[in-house]
Amino acid sequence: MDADKLRNTLVKAAQKQTPSEHVPYAFERRIMARLRGRVVEDPWTLWGRWLWRSAMSFGVVAIACGLWGFGPVDQNLAATGEDDLSAHLEQSLYASAADHADQIEETW
Repeated sequence: MDADKLRNTLVKAAQKQTPSEHVPYAFERRIMARLRGRVVEDPWTLWGRWLWRSAMSFGVVAIACGLWGFGPVDQNLAATGEDDLSAHLEQSLYASAADHADQIEETW
């Protein structure tokens, strides 16, 4: 059904009805004034508010991870003589960079 036709039909039906005594005076004006007075919040404002609320939790997690990093090293790994992960990572990164060093120099 067409929206304009439906609206016109509803307006005509409402005009035929007599106002009820149960509805307070200027009720519709008060409702419309309240609806106009509502402020639509910006989504970025909501996002920022939630970020500030969660900042304390993330700060506590960051401090806990920092303190955990300064904790004692696992003695089992030191006794077996295994290298740590950082040494393996550094070696693999330098190996891949050394393989492509000649290509990098050609582009410059």
